[in-house]
Amino acid sequence: MTVDGIIDSEWDNAPQIVLDDISKLYKEENWKGYRDLSVAFSAMYDEDYFYFRATVTDEDFCQEMDAPRMWKGDCIQLGLYNDADGLYAKKKAEPTYDGLDFGFVGGEPVVYRTQCATDIYPRSVVEQNEDLEFKCRQENIDTIYEIKVGWDNTA
Repeated sequence: MTVDGIIDSEWDNAPQIVLDDISKLYKEENWKGYRDLSVAFSAMYDEDYFYFRATVTDEDFCQEMDAPRMWKGDCIQLGLYNDADGLYAKKKAEPTYDGLDFGFVGGEPVVYRTQCATDIYPRSVVEQNEDLEFKCRQENIDTIYEIKVGWDNTA
C-alpha cells in the first residue's frame, strides 16, 4: 500500500462506508446537506498494518489548533486496540487502546498520540516512519486522509 493521499485502485476491494445524511451524522442543527459535512471512509488490514482512508466533504474546513488540541477542529481520531495476546477476546483484559489524532495542521499532516494502552509512549506528536505513515491533502471542499499504522505502534 502506497500512502500518498491519493485514493486509487489499492482501495477498490475495501468496503466503503458513506455518511452523507443527517440521520447518519452527529445531530448538527444547522446542517445544510452533504457539502456541509459528509464522509466516505474505508479500512483494511493485514498482519503488519492497519490502513484507513477517508474523504471528508466540508465547505468550511476548520483546523486552527496545535497538535495537542487538534481534536477541537477538523481531524480524524482513531482508537486502535491490538489484542495480539488474545486476552481481550478471552475476556481477561480491559479494552484499552492507543488513541491517535490525524490532522491537517498549518497545511501539514500531523499525527498526535492522545493515549497509549501501556503508557510506554507519552502523549506527543508522532514522527512518521515506515510503521506510521499519514498523508493529507485538500482538493476543493474535500479533505483526503490516508493512513497506515503498524501493529507494533499499538500496545
